[in-house]
Amino acid sequence: KDLVRTISVSGFDKEHRIMKSGIAELQRGICGMLGVSPVLSEDTNSGIVIRKDDTVKKQGYALKGSRAGIVLRASDENGVLYGIFHILREISTQQSLYQTDIICEPDNPLRMFNHWDNMDNSIERGYSGESFFFENGEIIISDRIRDYARLVASVGINGVVINNVNVKEHATWLITERYFKKVAQLSEIFADYGIKLFLSLNYA
Repeated sequence: KDLVRTISVSGFDKEHRIMKSGIAELQRGICGMLGVSPVLSEDTNSGIVIRKDDTVKKQGYALKGSRAGIVLRASDENGVLYGIFHILREISTQQSLYQTDIICEPDNPLRMFNHWDNMDNSIERGYSGESFFFENGEIIISDRIRDYARLVASVGINGVVINNVNVKEHATWLITERYFKKVAQLSEIFADYGIKLFLSLNYA
């Protein structure tokens, strides 16, 4: 528990939207699993230390543990977020943070989930329920969307297509002013977790 009582950030803007999401996930996860509430600190020699390091591949991260703490190095905010989720996985599986020594760098710059959701709430080729993006021709904005963004970011996904590739009926209008505000809201939620929102289009 001593390793995770403080969090320090060096080289990154703590107010950046992805950094804020990552730090919040780290604090919430550690508090939930260990009963410790980590605080932000200026001490970059102990605790969880987040450092900018341009030698790490974009969206990648490096983790190195010691008796003093654990250092997370990344060149961009997405890498920090993915490294934070890795730390939380280590804690959840009761691994020793002292012995953590890993570099994780993605081979593919775009890692996407492609949904086949229809705006009537059905999912074409879906096997596990109904859409939580759409209902009765409308876009749904809910806490479930943010939880979904957290979930996919935790495994390194950075792109999501929310609608069926067979664009029809209401979905034909997704790129128009009819849905612009709701699409923008979804995009903002995803952006907090480094995820780009994509739409399938009907070019006809």
